[in-house]
Amino acid sequence: MSSNTYNIAYLQACLAEMENYLLSSTLYGQLHTKAPAGEPPFASLTLGNVLLARQELRSRSLDENLSMLFQDLESRLDMMRSQWFVAWEEKIKREYPARLRQWGFFLDEFRRRPEKYADRYPYEVRQRVIIELLGKEVQQAAEENREKLLALDEALRKDFVEGEFVWDEEMKDGFPKEVYWYLWGRVEVKTP
Repeated sequence: MSSNTYNIAYLQACLAEMENYLLSSTLYGQLHTKAPAGEPPFASLTLGNVLLARQELRSRSLDENLSMLFQDLESRLDMMRSQWFVAWEEKIKREYPARLRQWGFFLDEFRRRPEKYADRYPYEVRQRVIIELLGKEVQQAAEENREKLLALDEALRKDFVEGEFVWDEEMKDGFPKEVYWYLWGRVEVKTP
């Protein structure tokens, strides 16, 4: 997934625009800061992307400087969440079903053309991780969409083969198999 440098810079950029984002009607906010040199462009500003960047950083070993910087960013995020809790919750309630749709689109595409889409699984599964993280933030969003998520998980299990952790090995402790089972394996292209 993303590097520590990328995730730290992404969280800094998001925090600079978080209040305006939370108070806007926009679900996918645009960041006005560029990613560090040599890194891909920043993802759009969504709480799901913020939570994923945070979880990735929590999952990795950070040197002392990055660790202190990350602690400061987490404190600022927690403050934003507390200060604008209703807006935070509303964004998540909107993003959760949007992420479900995106994840469902990928699973549909995979079922139609598994040979084309199986290799995209390690990237696309980030949608499922974001769904999990959003649901932990606002359980009401998870409860309201429970049946849809169960159906998508059931569909995934038909083509899923357990195996190695699909992201950077150093992050596996931050994404335990009991919760993030879909990161511990791949989808399989079945031959007739």
